[in-house]
Amino acid sequence: MQQQKDRERLHRTASIFFLLNAISILIFFAGICIDAGTINPYTYEGQHRKYFISTGDFISGVSFDGSVTAALISAFGILYFLYRGRRGYSLLCLVTVLLAGSNFIDILLIGIFLFVFCFHTDRVQKSMILVYLLIITVFWAKVSPQNKDYTEQLLGRIEGKNAYEVPLPLPHPKPTDFVEKKGVMEREAKLATFMDTLYPPGAKDTLKAKYKGWDHSGRWVAWQELVNYYRLHPGQILLGTGMGNFSSRLAFKTAALNIDGGYPQKERYIHPLFRDNYLYIYLYYHQRDEGQHSVINKPDGVYGQLLSEYGLAGIACFFLLYAAFFIRRIRSLSYGLPLLLLLGASFFTEYWFEQLSVVVLFEFLMLLDKKSYAH
Repeated sequence: MQQQKDRERLHRTASIFFLLNAISILIFFAGICIDAGTINPYTYEGQHRKYFISTGDFISGVSFDGSVTAALISAFGILYFLYRGRRGYSLLCLVTVLLAGSNFIDILLIGIFLFVFCFHTDRVQKSMILVYLLIITVFWAKVSPQNKDYTEQLLGRIEGKNAYEVPLPLPHPKPTDFVEKKGVMEREAKLATFMDTLYPPGAKDTLKAKYKGWDHSGRWVAWQELVNYYRLHPGQILLGTGMGNFSSRLAFKTAALNIDGGYPQKERYIHPLFRDNYLYIYLYYHQRDEGQHSVINKPDGVYGQLLSEYGLAGIACFFLLYAAFFIRRIRSLSYGLPLLLLLGASFFTEYWFEQLSVVVLFEFLMLLDKKSYAH
């Protein structure tokens, strides 16, 4: 009896957390609407398109860690409330996911919805998923059609279409013409200066010439770099290159560029392997115009981090000692199964283990899964 009370208390805690995240997103969105003077900033082209397709970039959640994190937390909430029978809260979380404007999370959710619709839902849940898909379709078609077009353009680049073209500067831009924000331009200039000091003349051309697919995406190049490194250094494939030496949030942080956290300039540490691979990719795209600062041009990801810095031993430990703990209980999971799929897919981007918000929340919810408690 006491265990049941404790479990319900923890469920209330989880519900409050998701609601706080949703409320935070709504507050950020309301502030944007007030500033833009419209209820739909996703189509607002004033202030040199300050919001428009970039509206989600101004939205954060309870973690204050950016729109992608806020959207992923709300995506957890959708699935959590759906399987707990709290459909109103689940719909609220869906709305906040869409407001956060993370196309990557939206696409992942659609894939998860289709999977659980076929294999892991009852009739009521299937009906709700159809409602979710309808809401997403309406949002993309009517509320934020530019995000849909932007996603199609990025996916086209991955397929080798829509090669990047440098935008021409507008000498006298109209209020509805896109102009990069001053802060973004200053950051691009800073990264460009750092790039020039870090790589001597000719080095940038040499590094870029080593790999193909720069017009596809940074991730495409990043995986080429990792494969090529181990092909040339097979002796390191077992244990990897070491912590902070190739691909991690720590590596970006210690570069002292105010990427993924501040770091003292006098303590700056940049390993040559990181410098000539993933750091170059990041700088290559982020010292260009804002349209290149997409998630598909960031080289980071959990799987890449494990393989590059911890080798086969690291990736084996992850699957055998971490993922297997949850996979063994897959038949006894309710909302835990789609959560596991969602987090596993999101591990292809971001260094989620180096953040306190998402993975800790995932583990809490998985251990709280009602069915898993019964086994």
